[in-house]
Amino acid sequence: MTMHELSAPAAHKTARQELGGGGMFCPRPNDVIIALMGVTSVGKSTFISHCTNKTIAINSGLQSCTKVVSVYQCELSGLQNIYLVDTPGFDDTNRTDIEVLTEIADWLTETYKHNVKLNGIIYLHRITDLRMTGSARENVLRFQRLCGSGALKKVVLATTMWEVVDPSIGEKREDELKTTEDFWGYMIRHKSQIHRHYNNVESVRRLIGLFANGGAPVTLRL
Repeated sequence: MTMHELSAPAAHKTARQELGGGGMFCPRPNDVIIALMGVTSVGKSTFISHCTNKTIAINSGLQSCTKVVSVYQCELSGLQNIYLVDTPGFDDTNRTDIEVLTEIADWLTETYKHNVKLNGIIYLHRITDLRMTGSARENVLRFQRLCGSGALKKVVLATTMWEVVDPSIGEKREDELKTTEDFWGYMIRHKSQIHRHYNNVESVRRLIGLFANGGAPVTLRL
């Protein structure tokens, strides 16, 4: 699979948007579209690099490298077109989380007008974070409100940075995320899945494979 404009007769009529890495975003009805969300420096760009075989700008600071919503075509599946929607990160020093959510919501609203809908969302979270801060909890609440309880079954909560944390410490933090209602407990009760991302291609394949069959699109509260 290469990054190029899809010109099949059954293609959606969409607002034309460039793909990250080249080509145009013009998905067909059976294509799978997955959004990546999370705070800055959580690993979204690295995830996309594993998926596209292309070098994506990676951020190590508090400013998000992703300034606007960008779409990348996945190179991991030869039978199905899979697109990753890269979103600006929360906790950016240069703009508020409300501004970030507005950017994401505006993009989703515009694409929904052209019958392009998400098949799922992967929400990335660093397992290295010592605690769920007040701002992090607020981000989770905003994310829950964006999704609504009905769409949470299409959400995968993926923890990152397992390669740099002591496994026993990581497992303790993971259990806290699962069992605390204000963290991920509510979302898990509403059928969100939790998985570990090990920062390699095999892990990316496994996470994307959770959405490979497409299924009903995600209906968000926009």
